[in-house]
Amino acid sequence: MLNDIWLGIKDIWNEKWLALCYILFFLNMMFIVVSTTDSLYREKMEIEQQKAQDYKKFETYVIGMQPEQPEEFLKNLSDIYQKNAFSYCHVQLQAKTIGALDTYIVFGDVPKKLFEKKLEKNVSILVGSGLAQIREITVNGKKYKVDSVIKGDTEFTTLDNATEFTDNKVFIIISEPQILEWVSPENYDVMYQLVKNTQILSKDKDRETQFLRNVNTGFLDVKKEKPKDTEEIAFILKFIDPFLVIILLSCMLCTTLILNGMIKKRIREFSLHLIHGALLTDIFIRVVTFFVVILLISTGIGIFLGIIQLEELWFYALLETGIILIFAGILTPKLKRQNYSLNLRDGGVI
Repeated sequence: MLNDIWLGIKDIWNEKWLALCYILFFLNMMFIVVSTTDSLYREKMEIEQQKAQDYKKFETYVIGMQPEQPEEFLKNLSDIYQKNAFSYCHVQLQAKTIGALDTYIVFGDVPKKLFEKKLEKNVSILVGSGLAQIREITVNGKKYKVDSVIKGDTEFTTLDNATEFTDNKVFIIISEPQILEWVSPENYDVMYQLVKNTQILSKDKDRETQFLRNVNTGFLDVKKEKPKDTEEIAFILKFIDPFLVIILLSCMLCTTLILNGMIKKRIREFSLHLIHGALLTDIFIRVVTFFVVILLISTGIGIFLGIIQLEELWFYALLETGIILIFAGILTPKLKRQNYSLNLRDGGVI
């Protein structure tokens, strides 16, 4: 067996230019396959994570100057946020000794994952670690004691997917909101924020329908956010995947042509080996070694050039194993079909 492997390595040296072309082909093919598959996998995982959150978001566009009945508009939002829905607005509150406070006012049935601490009061005040000295907050002329300090370096992901640290922020969570008590009917910017940042539990279809009916009144145009089929995924599905199929078919065709060439060129040598006691298995190992070493060289060059990342190595190994199995499936019948005694007489024509 070791001798067969050595003969396969010698074949690479004897066919160095052919081997070099095949190394470059495999390197490019594997890079395209792996990078494209990895990109598609990451995008799909992101979509699945969004689905796992199980809250519906909405696309919001301003189409009018103001709602026709702003008080009714805010009252309807209050009804929506009583259960299975929440939203927030981002405002600046003033503190006597500190100045402007970066504040998020969160209205509604807030999911547990949004804040680690269980909220037991109708109005809860949370401050970041950089504002731990604050003992109370005044909002709309009423003072509220701070309920909790969020531990340092905690990340807060806003509903529009921006990630910020909580250190110097204030969170006012109102679990059973009457929004008219907190927002002026003339504050159209906050109304827009609330609608834009609304999330409704996916299974509550009635609440979703009610929300869309209440907010689409000439002030805003609101639609359900479509699942995230990004342009990258659409491009991959439309163009890259068929291209990958063509590459794989080309690989099989090239492998078949190279095999035909190798067998034609060395058929007399193979026949002599068999007549002197070698087995078809020995010939098989020799030829397979030729391709395995080429694949290993391709992978090594890819790692050296930084094209192949070490964390992706398992994927390359899986792909190369598949290529070798396909190659072995093509090679086996070709070796079995040969009449080796006849090849010694007529010069080895297939």
